Amino acid sequence: MQVFAHAGIGWILAEAGRGDRRLRQVVFLSSLLPDVDGLSLLFGLAAYGTYHERITHSIPFSILISVIGAALCRRLYEGVRP
Repeated sequence: MQVFAHAGIGWILAEAGRGDRRLRQVVFLSSLLPDVDGLSLLFGLAAYGTYHERITHSIPFSILISVIGAALCRRLYEGVRP
């Protein structure tokens, strides 16, 4: 897990852009999505060891997280028009 690296890069990208506050928040939060697999630590080291590599580093999981991120972004910007 590179939470701090992802957060730092997300913060830099968000602040470098010219978007409004909401867009910067979306960019920053999106940068943290690759580390969502770390949540398996909440169920102990055994669960992390079992699920981290086998499930959360798979293509279907990546697609699922991308779809969830896109849905959240869409929900945040629903009805907002420049």
